[in-house]
Amino acid sequence: MKLRDRLLPIVETFRGVFMLTLTIDPKLFPSPAAALDHIRRKHAIGEFVKALRKEGCLHSRRYFCAIEWQKNGMPHFHLLLDASRIDIHTARRLWNRFYPTSAPPIEESDAGFGWVKYSAAKTADKMKAAKYVCKYLIKHPDEGFPDWVLDSENNIVRYYKSHGLWGETAGPQLGQEAEEPGPHDPACECESCQKESSSKENKPQQQRRTIRDRLSSCGQGSVIFEVTPHFIGDDEVRFLENLSIPFHEVQRRLGIPEGQRRVRISRSKLAELRCVHFGKESP
Repeated sequence: MKLRDRLLPIVETFRGVFMLTLTIDPKLFPSPAAALDHIRRKHAIGEFVKALRKEGCLHSRRYFCAIEWQKNGMPHFHLLLDASRIDIHTARRLWNRFYPTSAPPIEESDAGFGWVKYSAAKTADKMKAAKYVCKYLIKHPDEGFPDWVLDSENNIVRYYKSHGLWGETAGPQLGQEAEEPGPHDPACECESCQKESSSKENKPQQQRRTIRDRLSSCGQGSVIFEVTPHFIGDDEVRFLENLSIPFHEVQRRLGIPEGQRRVRISRSKLAELRCVHFGKESP
């Protein structure tokens, strides 16, 4: 919901809203994981938008793209663009640029790299279009998340965005260079992030827990932050420690109503929780 709240006012500043749905032909890859890895290694979403910009199809370089999982486990992409009209044949030609070289030649009757679709009804209103894209980040897939996603040790990105999207309002127009914004978002696909991603691929990775493992431990611990109130400006929040106490147990001990996900506690209550954490009774 927070992501949607950030996106809506930005989409409101788009000169136009145009949404494309990009799919991948499953016959081109041995698995859905291989297909998504191809998209990631080729930086396909960012490069596709860059190609559209070079064709003069966009008002600005800003975009937002959410992943939806199909029943067969394949990803497809809902891409929101700052544009008024994009020729569908141009979009399909540019999407086909990511056709894997190891695959058989494209036949005219084939989908190519994948289908590119456009729905006028979903992009007639800016806010409806933005909410439509964001719902794939919020709702649970009808068929559940694919097993390969849950068992992946890698971070599966749920969305892609143009660099600096959150910090822009009007945004740079075609032919203009944007001022370099602050820290890059994990979903950013700018050139510097592409280079950084390529260099990381050659470094040994530490063993990671799968998404399924992380989900199984969700809610089995509590996080303690130290909050320093300020009369002017926001309070200062600093991470203090993790406690291996399920949050529902913290709620029970402190009398926190169900549904309330955070609460301020005294140091004496924190000491009590620490005793539980270390397997000791409260003094």
